[in-house]
Amino acid sequence: MVGKRYDIIYVDMTKSIETDLFEKEEIGNVSSVTCDQSHFWILANKKSSALGVFLFSVDITDPNGKSEYLLNWTHKLDIADSSMYIMREFDRETKKEKKFIVLSYKSIGINTFNVMVIDL
Repeated sequence: MVGKRYDIIYVDMTKSIETDLFEKEEIGNVSSVTCDQSHFWILANKKSSALGVFLFSVDITDPNGKSEYLLNWTHKLDIADSSMYIMREFDRETKKEKKFIVLSYKSIGINTFNVMVIDL
């Protein structure tokens, strides 16, 4: 994954696949990107020229497949100072690992700092 604020390109060197996620998802103002073994998660501030908070995942094995949106909020605010981390927790009752995304960003204009924990 190669990216900057206005363009993200997924490149698979073994399969010779190149996917422009900016064009595929019509996103812009990318604020944060994180990944694990199976997915990339991308936080953007623009989708189809609309401002908002847009968090979606891209399957590493199939980047041209359908992306899953975890947040798809449209509003008229820019975001800044964002960070995104993957948190793992072992559930003693089910004996399975749970995975979460911890997301934080500042809303410009109303001067608030937002922190969310999203269950994957």
